[in-house]
Amino acid sequence: MINTALRKIAAPITNKSLLISVLLFTAIVIFAIFINTWNHFKQSFVQTQQALTFQSRLLERSITRTLESVEATILSIESVLAAESLNVGPENADDNIRSSEILRQQLDQSLHFSSHIRQIVITEGDRIIIDSSSRSEGSNINFHEMGLDFEDAAVRQRNQGLAFFSRSTSRFLPIMDDGSMAIRHSIFITGIQSGSYSSSGKPYWIFVALNPDYFVDFFLSETDDTDNSLLKNINIVDFEGNNLVSLLSATTEQSPVQSFLKSGYNQQYITTDYAVHALTTSETYPLIISISTSRKSILRQWWLENQNNLIWMSVLVSLLVFSGVTLMFEFRRRLTIQNQMVLLSSALEQSDAAILLTDSDQRIEYVNPSAERMFGYSASTLIGIKPSILASGDTDPTILKSLRDTIKKGENWQGELVNKTIDGRLKTVSTRISAVFSDSGYISHFVAVMEDITLRRQAESELQLAASVFSTAHEGILITNVDGVVININEAFTRITGYDREEILGKNPKILSSGLQDADFYKDMWHQLAVKGRWYGEIWNRRKNGEVYAELLSISAVRNNHEEVQHYVAMFSDITSIKEYQDRLEHIAHFDALTNLPNRVLLSDRLHQAMLRTMRVGRKMAVVFLDLDGFKEINDHYGHDNGDELL
Repeated sequence: MINTALRKIAAPITNKSLLISVLLFTAIVIFAIFINTWNHFKQSFVQTQQALTFQSRLLERSITRTLESVEATILSIESVLAAESLNVGPENADDNIRSSEILRQQLDQSLHFSSHIRQIVITEGDRIIIDSSSRSEGSNINFHEMGLDFEDAAVRQRNQGLAFFSRSTSRFLPIMDDGSMAIRHSIFITGIQSGSYSSSGKPYWIFVALNPDYFVDFFLSETDDTDNSLLKNINIVDFEGNNLVSLLSATTEQSPVQSFLKSGYNQQYITTDYAVHALTTSETYPLIISISTSRKSILRQWWLENQNNLIWMSVLVSLLVFSGVTLMFEFRRRLTIQNQMVLLSSALEQSDAAILLTDSDQRIEYVNPSAERMFGYSASTLIGIKPSILASGDTDPTILKSLRDTIKKGENWQGELVNKTIDGRLKTVSTRISAVFSDSGYISHFVAVMEDITLRRQAESELQLAASVFSTAHEGILITNVDGVVININEAFTRITGYDREEILGKNPKILSSGLQDADFYKDMWHQLAVKGRWYGEIWNRRKNGEVYAELLSISAVRNNHEEVQHYVAMFSDITSIKEYQDRLEHIAHFDALTNLPNRVLLSDRLHQAMLRTMRVGRKMAVVFLDLDGFKEINDHYGHDNGDELL
């Protein structure tokens, strides 16, 4: 739980439910904009479909009326042709010239009033006899290029009215071996087989080449009447799917004529993967008027019509997305801060160090449980008062002055203070005080982290005392590791043995051996160390100068928490003088002071030992007693000095 003091430092955390609500609202708005845009596009698509269908119907009516006028023109020419017979032969030359002139006048008059007609040709069989362009008379027309089987067509077209033959990329009707210049838009060829025949029995044909420019201009005028931003292709197609007239030189997709014819409808709107087609069947002729446009073109038109609105919606959506993303990142940042604050709060609550937080006036705002345990005060008691309640008065005044001067400048201070608990016990605490700055750069809080080092200082004092004892002791002290390698000695060791510190460290204590103790002695020593962990006794060692000396030695094994031997500590004192004094006392007790011969006490001891040995081995022992008679006279006559010398 984040406490009140930490909340004052941390920035406010945005409520999670509020973030979800804002993001949900943003998503709903974006979805609504998308749905509205999609519906508007669908509505525009339907409107385009209706417009294309309506335009296709209007074009069908106009083209049908135009073709009806073409048929009327051909029928008027046919009536003249029937009235003016053209007979082959020189005897009929004048009549033929006159009839040709009449027909030519009729053709010129028809062309004059019909801008949709480019050329009218009258043929006898496949030979052109009259050409309104006066460029191919006497030549043969290319029925094969027109896709016309002459014999079958003659039968098929008789009494059936206007026929639609083909389209040609030439400017005029395809003449045999003609090299006419190609044009952008093909001519549309229609015609009627006349009911009249020449004297040779060949039928007369009246062919009309429609003017492609007329239809192109007409188609363009129709597209100009609507929205010219929609790229459309307008075709006149026969029932076999052949394009007779086309607005564009190349289309992206052919009109689905066969599907349209199979449907049985006179008018239909067909959508394919790439384009849309509005098809209408002519009421009179076997023709289909098709208006096609690509889906991309419809989309482009819709974009151009709604460009400003779409830009504003895009900006709005971008702003909403940006706001949502920014809000999400801000929430994540604040959530991270919140998690960090929770982690920090847990760390503060569970820390072994005592932590105090004060305001800029140094009044306590927060204490953690360790501080309560360390000083015995409850948090409610400490909050609102100054940390001086913990002062013991035993801290050096210079340290306190340094503390005040340092934190006043906003710098970190670190040192040791002597504080007191609620029951008056003194505690030495290692303290670190840091200033906390606000966003404006002013000190808003102080944080003190304190660690109780009372036991550590006591231990250090004890160690210092032990070190002082170690260095000033009169006894020699030797410390080895578990392998018996010397790792430390004191000054008394050097004084007694003569070995300096550098000479003995890293060596084995065997360097001190005098050779006076046998192997059994040392074996017993190590056995006692292994079993009891200590050994105590006298031993003869050798100094650096070779002098043998006696020492009273105590060896202890130092173990760790797992009862494993880590070190050996040997403490010894030089008892050579004591041993010598003991030897002198023993000599005085057992030897005569005058003669230096064993006295009665020693005689009794040795005699007792000899008797015991004799009894143990079952042997005999002889004792010789020598008495000196008359010795008093020697002392009296020659003096005591001479008597002592004699003895």
